[in-house]
Amino acid sequence: MQRSLAWFSETAPGDINPSIVEILIEDYFNDYFLQGAFAGQTTDEAYFVNCSSSPPVLACIAGIAMLRAAEFEIIQLQIPYRDALFESRFE
Repeated sequence: MQRSLAWFSETAPGDINPSIVEILIEDYFNDYFLQGAFAGQTTDEAYFVNCSSSPPVLACIAGIAMLRAAEFEIIQLQIPYRDALFESRFE
C-alpha cells in the first residue's frame, strides 16, 4: 500500500487532498474485500480508512478485520511531503 502511494512524496502539501488518498486506499482494500480476504459482511465491518494532512506528513490510519468483523488490525502510514524531504536533507 505504501509503495502504491510513493508518488505522493513528490507533491507539495497543498497539491493533494487527503480525501483522494482515502479513496485510493479504500479502493485497494475493496479489491481484497471482494476476494473474501477480510472478515465481515459489509465494507464497514471489513475495513476503515482515515487520512489527514498535517505538513510535513500525510497521516493515514486504517483498520482491517482479518479474523472477526469489526475487530480491526491497525495500520498507520506517515508519508512525508516533498518540501519536508527537502528541508530534512539540508537542515
